Amino acid sequence: MSSFQSTLLSLIGMFAGLLLAAGVGALAHASYAARVAHQRRQPPEQWPMRPRTITNSEERVIGRWLALAFADQSLMVKMPVTRFTTPDTPANGLHWYELLGSLYCTFTVVRDDGRVVGCLDIHSQRMRAQRSQKMKRQLLKQCGLPYLVVEPHNLPDALALRRAFLGVEAFVRNGQYQSADTTEAINEASTRLQNVLTRGRQTRHSDVAPLTNDVGADSSMLHDASSFSTQWQDNSFIAPLDSRVGGL
Repeated sequence: MSSFQSTLLSLIGMFAGLLLAAGVGALAHASYAARVAHQRRQPPEQWPMRPRTITNSEERVIGRWLALAFADQSLMVKMPVTRFTTPDTPANGLHWYELLGSLYCTFTVVRDDGRVVGCLDIHSQRMRAQRSQKMKRQLLKQCGLPYLVVEPHNLPDALALRRAFLGVEAFVRNGQYQSADTTEAINEASTRLQNVLTRGRQTRHSDVAPLTNDVGADSSMLHDASSFSTQWQDNSFIAPLDSRVGGL
């Protein structure tokens, strides 16, 4: 065998050895990455978490005022819009869920039968995510749901707000027309609310993390797509409106 052939065979053997080593290394890395990913999915023995409030001090005060104004309805806090809307075509549901999944309204007024009658957000200096607010306005308008963004120190008249959300039902409570005394009580509560907000505006965010850029949405608009495949079939965004197995 010539020296050239000997050298060539040596180079081929070396190259094959490098390929084998690279393959073994890649397999080892993939196995290590899989073990790390599995460990990260395991729940810890001690969760590095603690409870927090779902509203800041300003939202709590306004929430109490809304609860008085809509005492005959239910008031939901920071409910995602995908909880009370559903796509016309379920086959396209994942696309719309990815687009809308991070949008929520600060307060949502709901009837006893579970139907939403209106949504309200609180305006703040950090509400700069115009895209998310525009999407909410367009979506809720097309669904026939009133949507209002209020100034915390310039709230609308409570009865006018009821009229916007409930129509003619705004004047009826428990089957009877709302009395002047009830309306006056709501208006007095509104006045007290303005005073509380004025006194507390310097510390209204002291007990919770700052709000996002849009009080009604996560400004990042990002989602972990890997979670959709495991949660999608059970998501209420495309679930039937009637949870009964059979008819009555």
